[in-house]
Amino acid sequence: MDINDLKNNMMSDAKNKFLSMHLHLPSNEILDAFTNVSRHMFTPKIYDDNEENDDLIEYKLDYDKLDMEILKKIYVDTPLAVFVKDDKLLSTSSQPFVMAIMLRDANIRKNSKALEIGSGSGFNAAVMANISGNDKNIVTTEINGDIANFAEENLIRSGYKNVKVLHKDGGRGYFEESPYDSILITCGAPEIPLSDQLNIDGVISMPLVTRGLETLCSLTKKSDGSLNGYLSIFVRFLHFEGIYSDKLQFARQIAPLQRLIENKAKKDTVLENELGEFLVKDDDNISIKKQKRLNRNNFYFFLAISNEDAMVYNSDIEGRESGYALWHRDIKTINSGLTVLFPKEILSFGNKKVNEQLLAAYTKWKHLNKPGLKNYKIAFFPDTSIYTQSSDNEWIVKRKKGITVFSVKL
Repeated sequence: MDINDLKNNMMSDAKNKFLSMHLHLPSNEILDAFTNVSRHMFTPKIYDDNEENDDLIEYKLDYDKLDMEILKKIYVDTPLAVFVKDDKLLSTSSQPFVMAIMLRDANIRKNSKALEIGSGSGFNAAVMANISGNDKNIVTTEINGDIANFAEENLIRSGYKNVKVLHKDGGRGYFEESPYDSILITCGAPEIPLSDQLNIDGVISMPLVTRGLETLCSLTKKSDGSLNGYLSIFVRFLHFEGIYSDKLQFARQIAPLQRLIENKAKKDTVLENELGEFLVKDDDNISIKKQKRLNRNNFYFFLAISNEDAMVYNSDIEGRESGYALWHRDIKTINSGLTVLFPKEILSFGNKKVNEQLLAAYTKWKHLNKPGLKNYKIAFFPDTSIYTQSSDNEWIVKRKKGITVFSVKL
């Protein structure tokens, strides 16, 4: 087995995921780019979890004498930890399957001029350059100077010396070479930036964060400045740094929420009976667990777009590592209430109106035939004055610079 075999096996696994999830395959040009560009040239080191402790295991490539065992760890359809500093993971090389979706959704093609936000290892920029056919067409920005240097070194090593790597806040884009045909954002973003740096009919492809949930979305710019598009899959990326970061806000919310859940919230058997289709039982087989997880995620997303009190919950407490909550906070404590859905239980505390809202959302979701991501349309209006409601089944989520409007496809 040689490197070409490893590349082909990696992309075969990625294509099988498209087929198993009933997703439209990217163009051959996009798929071929992942084998034309050598991933190992962008991963001089990779890191893996240590089962014995919290330390990371480092694997270092010798480019003069390649180690096939390390190459086998690199050419897999998974994200790779590639940049660690002071024992902190700062950057990953994204999963080829996910990046293939994003490149498909960004409509990257021959001669495309593209801007990438979040350089990472530089591999994605090289893949875009390969598709475009000219590495001068690609600009990539990175807020962390060490990572920007890392990406630039990898790109030069791999022969993509004309890709412009900029150490700057990607939320501000790069006006100097705009407008772009495609903008690819490779970090979880609670905002939709840079539409003013996009060509008419140009496309933004990104993991959009909506009340804590990340979904890949594709948005095409119209002549009036609005953007229309669609959603594809749930994802988890490292989040945006800089002007559009949501990390501080999330950190402020999660600590008091965790105290409330662990000290005051109680198991709610009434809600568990009503929402049983989401809850995993010990005797559920793998297929049933998978379907319940999909149902949960789809319902969580409906909550996210339809209720401003919705938020994601993460912790390191066993059995409650992740959940989704409706948390209504009021100056008058008597009006405050909380409900949290976990894979195996539902907890609640305070005003029962929150429970009523949850059940009303569940009824509405069922009435709409339990929509999943593929059943929604999304529109973004930087200028809110041009938005007019066209359906009762539309949900508005306010952003710092505009609104997103989600609607169920008829």
